[in-house]
Amino acid sequence: MQEHFSQSETPYYIGRGLAALAAAPDLATYSGKVLSSWMLSDMYGIDDVYTFYSIVP
Repeated sequence: MQEHFSQSETPYYIGRGLAALAAAPDLATYSGKVLSSWMLSDMYGIDDVYTFYSIVP
């Protein structure tokens, strides 16, 4: 594994965030906004497949 990938997110991380956002009752609130994976993580309490890859505030 290349060094700069050792601290990156897996595709599952953003996928879990998007799934949580899609299921949110207030989904329309976020229409037209840019949301980062760490914002989705904070909003919905998701973690990456390997928690040590997750962004910690």
